Amino acid sequence: VKHYIENYQLRLNELWAESPASPQSSTAQSAYNKLINYFSLWINDPLTSCGWADTCLVVKLAAEVSDLSEDMRSIMAHGVENLIARVSELIQAGKIDRSISIQGDTFANAQVIYQM
Repeated sequence: VKHYIENYQLRLNELWAESPASPQSSTAQSAYNKLINYFSLWINDPLTSCGWADTCLVVKLAAEVSDLSEDMRSIMAHGVENLIARVSELIQAGKIDRSISIQGDTFANAQVIYQM
C-alpha cells in the first residue's frame, strides 16, 4: 500500500508538473486544466484500458483495512490527506491564476471534491 501511494504521488507530480499546454504554446497549463486532466484520468486513462478509479487500492481496500491493520489504515489515511492537500493547493493556484472561481476554504472544497 505504501508503494502504491508513493507511486500515485509520483504520477501526480508528472501530471501537474509545470509544462507548456502544447508544444506551440509558451503558456503554462492553468490550475483548472491540471485539475480537469486529473479527473479525466480518474475516469479514463488512455495509457491503460481503464481509469485510475478502477485501479485505486485506497478505494478497494478502505473498508477491509480499517478493521484489520492500523498501520495500513494510517498509511492510507496519510495518502488521502496528502492528495486532498495537493488538490487544495491546486484550487488555490487556480484562484490566483483566475482559472478557478470558488468560494470558501480551498481545503474544505478539496475535501468535498475528493468525496464525490
